[in-house]
Amino acid sequence: HGGHAVANPYWSQLYGPPPAPPAFRTVSRPPPPPPPGELDAAKRIVAGFSLGVSALFALALTLCTYCFFSNEVLRMVHTVSGGRFGKPGRSPHSRLPTDLPEGDELRKMNKSLRKRQQAELAAANEPEDG
Repeated sequence: HGGHAVANPYWSQLYGPPPAPPAFRTVSRPPPPPPPGELDAAKRIVAGFSLGVSALFALALTLCTYCFFSNEVLRMVHTVSGGRFGKPGRSPHSRLPTDLPEGDELRKMNKSLRKRQQAELAAANEPEDG
């Protein structure tokens, strides 16, 4: 048989025809329309709710955008308006420190940092007297 289902010619004789979905032949007329006053009120309520939610969403999006990009927006407004509006912002690269330690000074800092970390680790591992 090879795993294939074999059609049984006697199935329809034993069990009858397969079930069919309901035809709803008895319902020939559509349901009556809702009362006119209720439909208009519902439309107004849904329209107002939809408008309110849309306005709230737009306000939240605007607020989040301002909070995230406020420095960039104010700097751009200052540049575009010729300095009349906004505020002059610093370049993002100006926030980097200009006096970074180099050479021997950097090695001394790393050595003292390692000593401090080792002392803190030893103090943390030391058993407490109780």
